[in-house]
Amino acid sequence: MQPEIYWIKDFKVGHLAIMPRPRAGDWLEDEIKALNEEGLDILVSLLMPDEVYELDLKEENTLCGANGIELISFPIKDRQVPALSQAQKLSQSLLTEITNGKKVAIHCRMGIGRSALMVASILVCSGIAPVTAYQMVTKSRGLAVPDTQEQKRWLDRFAQVLAQSQ
Repeated sequence: MQPEIYWIKDFKVGHLAIMPRPRAGDWLEDEIKALNEEGLDILVSLLMPDEVYELDLKEENTLCGANGIELISFPIKDRQVPALSQAQKLSQSLLTEITNGKKVAIHCRMGIGRSALMVASILVCSGIAPVTAYQMVTKSRGLAVPDTQEQKRWLDRFAQVLAQSQ
């Protein structure tokens, strides 16, 4: 079984992907094993704790660990945006991991809104303009992203804050 994972095309720095949440329940173990077979090193979940429970992903962390994948939980409410400072810290950390050869994938519920936002923020940290970052994610995902106008505006603010901090 192949996981639904979309590697960002034309990202020269390394391997970064966007994906919907893994299939859960009885399928979860197979999904995580398949991600391991893809060579994934780090999986970032943007789900809120209640979504993890609702979607039956409670074993995601345990199964990732058993398959050599580091799971990072960075909860963002559905159709919302994260705090700029926390997102900047995570994005820069993940960019460093990618630069060092790690394969990183980010998921939310459907792999459209929150995950597109965070994947695009890593692209922006690498020096890519926000509009280009979203175009790259859209091309790779095969769907228009992000999910909301607030998420689109957030990435512009993120880029401004990032530029001021450097």
